[in-house]
Amino acid sequence: MCVDLDTRMQDHDIRMGETRKGVLTMVEDRERFSFEETVGDRYTRNPLMWRGNYLNVHRDKQGCYQVNFRKMVMNRRFNPARVAKAIYTELETAKKVLGL
Repeated sequence: MCVDLDTRMQDHDIRMGETRKGVLTMVEDRERFSFEETVGDRYTRNPLMWRGNYLNVHRDKQGCYQVNFRKMVMNRRFNPARVAKAIYTELETAKKVLGL
């Protein structure tokens, strides 16, 4: 086929073996075509849903909540009982804010 193909890509030019989704349109006559790439739905990887002093809550692609501890420094002033109580309070607060 001897045809002219104009492409409009969202990110970078297409590479060998790469596939793209879009719309192919015949322009003017049968020897000229235009391809316009469609923009796919973008997903933010593990979006932050709640942030506390000791932990963060993220949501994964399946909609499940993940609890991740923030960095804690253990030194002489570190009180495990106080930290455990604060973490419990933050978990309860996160549940209420997220409607669980």
